[in-house]
Amino acid sequence: MKNSKKNHEAHILITVRLKSKRLKRKALLKLGNLKLVQHQIKRLKRNFSPKNIIIITSKKKEDLILKKVAMKEKIQFYQGQSNDVLKRMFGAATKFNLTNFINCTGDNPFVDPFYAKKIYEYHVKKNFDFTTTKKLPIGVYSFVVKTKALEKVIKSKRKRDTEIWSKFFLSSKKYKCGIFNNIKKKHKNLSLRLTIDEFDDYLLAQKIIKLTNKNIPSLDEILKCFIKYPYLKQINSKVEQRI
Repeated sequence: MKNSKKNHEAHILITVRLKSKRLKRKALLKLGNLKLVQHQIKRLKRNFSPKNIIIITSKKKEDLILKKVAMKEKIQFYQGQSNDVLKRMFGAATKFNLTNFINCTGDNPFVDPFYAKKIYEYHVKKNFDFTTTKKLPIGVYSFVVKTKALEKVIKSKRKRDTEIWSKFFLSSKKYKCGIFNNIKKKHKNLSLRLTIDEFDDYLLAQKIIKLTNKNIPSLDEILKCFIKYPYLKQINSKVEQRI
């Protein structure tokens, strides 16, 4: 019974590496008085137990520093496949005996823990293979994956580099995919980009922290900031989203 309960608890796999070419070692850049990845972890802790949050990274020496972050935040740590994110997630899900899991990337310090849990509950209730939402700003939403479905994707895929991986589920009729649409009207803003890929994204994130005057601003506080300071949206408007 203990293992069964664990399988149904919401666990989060944070996929993060330090190899970024567009913004070097961005996970360790300061956002306010925290490292970017720490900001994300502390945000997730608002709705999730630290024991259920897991940094998953590669076995490369450069990524071992992330273990210190995990230890400081008292969360779990896993090292796996370097380039194949799907295999890394599967390895972690297998090690921690997870039937389903939430995935967030280290690029998204403003990921919303409230919606992460809601999407997870919806995913489990409907028994989906993959679930996300399309109504929140980029960088705010997360993904939920069934481990058995992930194993099937890994066996059938041909590509090794799977950094952009949601398409493996969404483009195939073999998988039961869900879209969570129960988003509050005030949170629906598809035009906002709150992920961190390039310096302009990082600059915007810094501005948000400064203008909200909060170490960990809520989604409401972030969106109110854009209403009060409309110019913010232009800071990273030229950054192209990778799909």
